[in-house]
Order: sequence, then C-alpha cells, then structure tokens
Amino acid sequence: MTRPTEEKFESHFCDKLGKNGYRKRLNQSIDLNYHIDEDLLVEFLEKTQPEELNQVKNDVGNDWLEKIKKEINKELKDKKLFEVLKEGINVYNNRLKLIYFEPETTLSKEERRRYESNIFSYVRQYTFKLEAIDSIDIVLFLNGIALITIELKSQWNGQVVDDAVYQYIQRDKNLQIFKTPILHIASDTEKAKVTTHFKRNSSEDFVWFNKDVENPTVKEEYAVEYLYNEILLPKSLIEIIEHYLYCFYEKLPNGKKIRTFFFPRYHQRRTVINLNRDIAKKFKKDKKLNLRYLIQHSAGSGKSYTISVLQKFLRYMHIENKPIFDSIIILTDRVNLDSQLKGTISASETQQNLIEYVEKTPDLAKALNKNTKVIITTIQKFSVKKLNEILERQKDKKICFIIDEAHRSQSGKLHKNMVGYFEPEEANIQEELISGIGKRTFPNCVFVALTATPSGKTINMFGQPFDVYSMDQAEQEDYILNVSENIITYNTLYQLSHKLKSEEEFPPLIVAKKLKNKAYEDEGLIKNKLDIILKIFDNHTKYAIKNNSAKAMIVTSSRKAAVKYKLILDEILKQKGLNYKSLVAFTGSIPLKRRKNQPYTEVNMNNIKDKIEEEFKNPEYRFLIVANKFQYGFNQPLLHTMFLDKSISGINAVQTISRLNRIFPNKHNTLAVDFTNSYNEIIKAFKRFKKEVNDYSGLDVKELPRIYQEILKCNIFTKKDVEKFKKYTEENKHPRHLEHIASEIKNKVNKKYSIEERRTFRSLLNKFNNTFKYLNNLLIIKDIELNNFALFSYYIYNYLNPLGKSGKLDEELNKVFLRRHKIKLEKTKTEETKERTSKYGGKKDIRYTTVKEVVESINSKFELTQDDNEKGIIEDYMNKVIEDDEIKSDLLANKGKDMNKIYRDVVSKKLKNKFINYFISNNTEKVSDYLNNGIDKFINFEAFRLTTANLGII
Repeated sequence: MTRPTEEKFESHFCDKLGKNGYRKRLNQSIDLNYHIDEDLLVEFLEKTQPEELNQVKNDVGNDWLEKIKKEINKELKDKKLFEVLKEGINVYNNRLKLIYFEPETTLSKEERRRYESNIFSYVRQYTFKLEAIDSIDIVLFLNGIALITIELKSQWNGQVVDDAVYQYIQRDKNLQIFKTPILHIASDTEKAKVTTHFKRNSSEDFVWFNKDVENPTVKEEYAVEYLYNEILLPKSLIEIIEHYLYCFYEKLPNGKKIRTFFFPRYHQRRTVINLNRDIAKKFKKDKKLNLRYLIQHSAGSGKSYTISVLQKFLRYMHIENKPIFDSIIILTDRVNLDSQLKGTISASETQQNLIEYVEKTPDLAKALNKNTKVIITTIQKFSVKKLNEILERQKDKKICFIIDEAHRSQSGKLHKNMVGYFEPEEANIQEELISGIGKRTFPNCVFVALTATPSGKTINMFGQPFDVYSMDQAEQEDYILNVSENIITYNTLYQLSHKLKSEEEFPPLIVAKKLKNKAYEDEGLIKNKLDIILKIFDNHTKYAIKNNSAKAMIVTSSRKAAVKYKLILDEILKQKGLNYKSLVAFTGSIPLKRRKNQPYTEVNMNNIKDKIEEEFKNPEYRFLIVANKFQYGFNQPLLHTMFLDKSISGINAVQTISRLNRIFPNKHNTLAVDFTNSYNEIIKAFKRFKKEVNDYSGLDVKELPRIYQEILKCNIFTKKDVEKFKKYTEENKHPRHLEHIASEIKNKVNKKYSIEERRTFRSLLNKFNNTFKYLNNLLIIKDIELNNFALFSYYIYNYLNPLGKSGKLDEELNKVFLRRHKIKLEKTKTEETKERTSKYGGKKDIRYTTVKEVVESINSKFELTQDDNEKGIIEDYMNKVIEDDEIKSDLLANKGKDMNKIYRDVVSKKLKNKFINYFISNNTEKVSDYLNNGIDKFINFEAFRLTTANLGII
C-alpha cells in the first residue's frame, strides 16, 4: 500500500508546475549570494534583448554577468521585486528589461514573441544558504530571479498549514531569500495561507488564501489545486505583477509607517477575471452592452482594492484590437473620495493624466468630452435623471459605471422640510440609484454595483449577485470580527443577571418597565442607562483592547436624545472624575430648555477643530454618540462596544452593528448591548448574510459551573494544573513551562480516549470557552476558580487541536492579557441572606414570626436605614403577599411536596415580578438599591415563609 505522504504531495505539485510551463532546475544552478539562476537570466536576456546585452558586455567586460546581478541586488534594497521587474535595471546606461507583459492587442508579433520568452522555473528542496541542511520545499523563479517560496505539509503526516507557517517563522528573515520574493505560500492539501513580507515575524503575518470557507473538493485532485492550476500559472503571475501589485504606506499601531503591498486575495482576482470574461463574451455576441452586475462582497473584502484593479482591466479591455470602453466612471461617497478609494487608485497608477476627480456635474461632462479614461466622482451628484441627461449627450460612447457602496443622511430640501416633524434617516443612495437604473435601458453602458448587504429591492433590479465573498468567509479568514456572537439585548441581560448571585448585577427590570412607559428622551431614563453603560464599559470594554484603548458608540433614537445623552454623560464623567471624553454626531440644531439663548448643534457641543471621525481617533475620546450618522461606512478599528438605544432590524441592523467588526492588533471580540429588546430582529437580520449565527437568548448562567464540573470529572487535569498554569502566565515564565503542562495533558487525553472521545472532550472545552466568553461580556463573573479555568481552558483547547504538531502556544500567549481581569472574590449580601435560612438550604435557622420583625431586621442585615414611610411600604407589600390568592393557591396545590423546589421553580419568579411592579409604583427611588443588595430576595423569601406558616404547611 502506498502512503499519501507530504513527499507525494510535493511531487504532484511539481509535476503540475512542469505541465503548466515551468522548467525543473537544481540547486547547483543557483547563485545563492543573489538567489539568481544565472543560465536562465542570461537566456532570457539573449532571447529578448540581444543588442542591449552585447552592449553591456562591451562596456563592462568579463564581469558583465556579476555586474548585472549586483545591479538587480542594489535595486532590491530600496524597491520591491515586482517594481524592479517592471522598471528593469540600468547597467552603464544600458536599459535591460527583466520581464515582458502580454500585449493588449495582436498587432505586434515581436511584442508577443518577447512576452512568450519569459522563463518560469522551479527548484525542489531549495537549499537557501551555503553549508546548510535546511531547505524550502519549492522555490519558483521568473527569468532566473527567485519569485515565490512554498512550504507544503500533508495531513497524512499529521501536519497542516499552520505547521508550514511555524516553519517560516523559525527561520532567519535577514536572509535574502525571505526578502526578495513577492510571495511566501504555506499550504497543506486542503487550505493555504500567504504573506508578502514578515513585518512581525509571527503567524499574524500570514493570511488565508482559499476559494471559500472550506475549499471545495475536486475529483482526483487536492483541494488546493487552484494554486498550481490557476494562481501560479505563468500567464497569471505576469498579469498579477503588471496589474495587481503596487506599493502604498501602511501605518502600524505604534505610529510607524512602512512601505508595503498586497497580493490579490482569491475572491478579488476571481471577480475581476470573471467579470471581464462575461462582458467580453456578451459584447462579442451582439456588440451591445446594457449589462448590470451585482458584486456582494462583505466588509473586510478589500472593496477599494478590487475596484482599483477592476478599473484597470476594464479600461485595457480590447475586442478585435479595439478598446471596449471610452471611460470608466467610479461613483463613491464623499468620505471615500477624500480618503480610501482615491488613495488606493492613485497608489496603483504610474501613468499621468489618466484619472480625473470631479466634484461637479459640468466637470463630469467635460471629462467625458475629452475621453478621460477614468473618472471618479461622488454618488451624491447623481440621480437617474442626471444620468440620462449626461448619456444623451454621449450617445456613442461606451461607459462602465462602478458604483461603490455609499450611504449618507438626507440633505437639501428633503431635510429642510422634514426637520421638526420627522428624524432624517440615513439613506442608502446606492440603492436609490440602482433602483432607477434597473428600470431603464442603457445600450452602451455597463453598471457594476458593489455592496456587502444587498436588499431584496437591489437584487430584483440587478439580479442575483455575480460574485459573493461572504461575511462567514471574511470572519473565518480574520479580515473582520464576528459581531453577531456578542449581541446582548436588555431582555437577555435580565435573564442572565437576575440569576447571578452577585453585587454586580444590573437593575434591568426597572429599566425594562420604564422603557414601556417613558419616551427614549426622558433624562432620568437616559441617566439610568448611562449608569449601566459606564459599568459595562469599565468592567469589560476598557480591557478588550491592549492598553485599555477600546472605544464605544451609543446609537440613539433621535437627535434630541443624542443631545441629552451627551450632556448627561459629560456631567457623569465629570462627577466621577473619569478622564474619558465624548463626541456627538447629529444634523441640524436642537433647542432645549437647558440652553434658552442658543440651540445645540454638533459644532457647539463638540468644540473641536477637526472632523468628528478624525478627532475620535484621539485616545481621550472613548464615546461617540450618534443620531442617524456614522451607522454606515464608518471605519474605526478601536470601536469595540455599541450601545443601541434605537430599534434596528434588517440590513440597517447588520450595517450598524458591523461598525464594530474592524480588526486591530489584540482586538479579538466585540460587544453590542441593546436597550430596545431587538435581539430577535438583529439575529434574524444577520442570518440573511451568514450561515452560522448563534442565538444565545435562552442561555442559562447555571450552565457554566455545570460544564466546568463535567470537565473536571474527566480527570484529565487537576485544579493544581490550572493554578500552576495561571501562575506561570502571570510571572511571564518561558513558554517551555507552559508547554510541559500542556503536553502532559495531551498525553493523558491520547492515552485515555479514542479519537471520537477526544473530539467529545475538546467539544466540551470549547462549549465552556464560548459560554464563558458570552457571559463575561454581560457581567463580571466573580468566581475565581471559573476565571482561572477560563484562561487555562482557552489555551489547552487550542493545544489539543489534533491538526498540527508544532503547537501554537507560543503565538497564543501574546494574547493572555485579554483573558485576565482583576477579579476579587466577594461575599454578596444575597449569599449572607441565604445562609440565614435553614429548611431551604441555609446554615442558620433564624425565623421571623411577624412582618414587623422582618422589616426591622433589614437595617441590621443590609446596613441600610429606613424611615417610617419606607417601613410602612415594605410591611404593606409583605401583607399583600401573605394574602395573595394566587400565591396561596400555588402553595396549597403543592402541599406535601418539596417546598424548597416549589419556591425556587414557581413562587420566587412570581414574587420577583410582584415586587418590581409594587415598588415601581410605591417607592421607585429605592428599587435599584433593593435589587442590587438582595433585599428583594430576603423580603420575598420571608414573605413566603410567613405565608406557609399561616397556611399550616410544613
């Protein structure tokens, strides 16, 4: 029997390269000082530029080849390899080209011959430095110059793609072989990752490079066959070098700027190729266009980059040696025009006067008249009527419109007429334009619309998406965070917190009650919510990103509510001496009694010099309060938590909460807290765009300790292992100490369990991790044992992952701080109350025989002072409970049963609601204190005991 090893995978990979136009070469052919195959470099130059090469030989003499290699190496010190290939080199004023690109037309046979003279080759098991044993599985060369490195792993050898990544990380990145190539590929037989450079020298440098969340199976082939059958084809790589690769400056978290570049992701290249093919095919058929394409690419898909490359291919597209399009018009919103898209397209261009940015409709007409190839303008300038007018004057011109996803608040007459009657909603202008386009015929135009969340209306007008890069895939590939995992509606918060025996529980029922009876703009209610917001921010948000730099957005229901939120929040921050600042965003002006002479505006409330989005980047600004602004398109990676005081649903819900999904170093989760009980609507909305959306609304807090006990019963590790692990992480011990603990546990698991049982055990750990993560976003879990185990379980689960031998513990340890909170074990008043009960689970039997005794005992037990009025209210409530027909009926119906269980399962819930309803009406100010201190539980339990005594139930 032949075993399918890594060696066979490597052999198959190389065989496919050979069949696809690569020459096989040996290590001996390569000059390891430069990583250049001298013979192939010379062969390419002799075939394509014999006269120039002869001139170099005459000018330089016998060292001409060494001089050429040195010039290439010299250029590589300041430029990327693809730039050197494109520009060529100068040797004594003799220009030598190092690559030839495919000509746009078939008019020049000589250009075609030179293009076909490019030489692609590979070396298998490339020994990359002198007197060394270590080698790279495969290195690809273009015209003799090292272009791409590849490390392969096989699951049949017990290794996967992450082992290939780990292998790269362990190597010396000062070696030229890890600097020169444009791409480094790590792959197993099912999945692949790539990097263009090692700026961190960690696994974070690599990104996924797959066709889908799971690569589709291919008959009699490896799932990563697209690497050698598509991406690495000579034609594909030359095309990528020419059109896809360009440099730009990236700002690192430490403020340093580095010069870098992207290699196109699979879906980006797929979209460009398939779109070009489809347009060309349909145009060839009847020489007409009138085509519409919908591209559904999630946030994090790199839409600006896709548009940048797409416009290049469209403007160069030729049919029968004639260009199809006279102009490409890119429609975007004003923010994008000023920043991301404009910067991306500008960085990708080397030709002058090819692109024009226009702000006014007359300027657009002028640009079309002079056949400007690429025109970028704002989508706000367009309506279908204007579009018709422009195209009517450009009847014979073929134009492609690329419509970028854009949103804005209503403006102009509509806004002027509506303010004071209705709140202006943020509108999707792209959808408005698409709707109009879909109803008309444009024989010479192509429309390409890119959106992350197409509505049913958009799909009706443009048809099903031509290409899809899903939210699931963007999350799986770590380009965005999963924001649907941590969405907490206020009802969910109540269900969890009222069961948790903790001083930190919030008073959700009183808020829920008020929400039904008061408007969102009530200042008392806003203050109540802000108390909760600040508590959540201090307990959770603040620690969510390294250096406590996380920010939050508060989404309000109206402009007036936004103004009040800003005023009250700033007052609270000042009173508490917190060094946080807030910004508010809304349109128009709002008059309030607080300020009689001058209405509130965005400008006078914020008092800032820069734009809000720019000012919010400063570290002191932690809260952004919005009313129908910044819910679409706003990109702030430090935004971690969103507080929703506005009901949202459908696409609006997905777009709004997705403001949190931007990645940032050491940001690994998000949190959305909804005060409007919209959880079901939000989850429903996400399910339209994602396959996997978990609904946590029914999660019971008791599940966490239950899972923990179930894991402990497996006897795989002890509590001492957990404590030791925590101690080592806190002391920042060398990873080998942690490795020892983890490897011992792994050995126990492998010895004790079958493969199926190991999966079950890992699933149990993962269930604990997910439950803890979700609950820990709601409340501080004060149980130290559970917290310590959460840290331990998180890393052990990753370590026990059966895929891969190298282990990723070293990499994961960099994130330890995310799981560590300063948590003190505190006995709560609720626990003390329970200890005083006897028959129903307590330790001491202190019985009160009258209502007055219960009321009098509250002061001493809870350290609260009650006045006579307050005592009277409590007495009245208890007497009502004792005489309550419903409660008495429940107790009599269950006479002779376990009353502890009856109280817990039936009576306590009813008394909880009765308590809230009664005290909201009779002593609203004290309800919060009663709930937080556990007084409600004490009163209800004693009322229950007195009722059972009166009924003679033992």
